[in-house]
Amino acid sequence: EENLRSLRAMWTDSHDRLAIDDRRVYGFAFSGMSRFLITAALRAPGTFSGIVGASGGYPLGHPPSQKETPFPYFGTVGEKDFNYYELLDLETRLAAAGLPHRVEIFDGSHEWPSEELVTQSLGWLELQSMKRGTRAKDPALVEALWQEDLARARALEAAGKSWRAWRTYRAAAADFDGLRD
Repeated sequence: EENLRSLRAMWTDSHDRLAIDDRRVYGFAFSGMSRFLITAALRAPGTFSGIVGASGGYPLGHPPSQKETPFPYFGTVGEKDFNYYELLDLETRLAAAGLPHRVEIFDGSHEWPSEELVTQSLGWLELQSMKRGTRAKDPALVEALWQEDLARARALEAAGKSWRAWRTYRAAAADFDGLRD
């Protein structure tokens, strides 16, 4: 209940102070708060147009489904995070449900992602907004984000992290489908 009151207060304050495009409101939460934020988004469809779950996934006992999940999900998880396998399992379930998603793995444990990864998540959400028609297509931004994804995949490949490089190439192919050849 306290978390819900805090979320309402942040929502009211941000909407009173800032010019917000309600078609592009993204939620970002860490660990167990990711579950809370997703629960809130599921109970108030249309409130959030994307969720970033840092080291945390869906509420237990509530798997993602095409019918009930109206938002793209970007997850981050450290290689040594105790939620690592949970996030990989969630990625499989999101794919099986045909939902837009991306799960990025970083070097680390149960911790906040780097500034670079947070920025990447926001770029990914903007791509999803372009695909959904809630943001005008921006070819320059699409190209910049494409080049960043390729650079990340190539760096992982050069570092001998072939599986993570393959994941990045695979995700980029899906993410840019319909926006770039």
